[in-house]
Amino acid sequence: MQFRISPPFTSGSDLVIKGKVGCEGAMPHSFEIHNTAEKIERAYRGIMNAKSLGLLSDEQLGRFPRDVLGVEEQEQMHVHRENDGAGTERSRETD
Repeated sequence: MQFRISPPFTSGSDLVIKGKVGCEGAMPHSFEIHNTAEKIERAYRGIMNAKSLGLLSDEQLGRFPRDVLGVEEQEQMHVHRENDGAGTERSRETD
């Protein structure tokens, strides 16, 4: 999954992602990811502040998608840095 976020984050406009996954011969699994606009804005401001101060660490970058999506630490998520072609690094999640 790949997505971009940017302000403004409107209060009451929560992030809700619903889906269903499965493979042939197996029962499908439904999922829902939910997070509030306030928590997303807090994560965004934190990462942007660290970046502007030149203090953005791999740990912060790795935690950012989890903070935006509201995903707990024990859930499996892999985050990779990649270059967007303009010399700017961004994160990409895979599962």
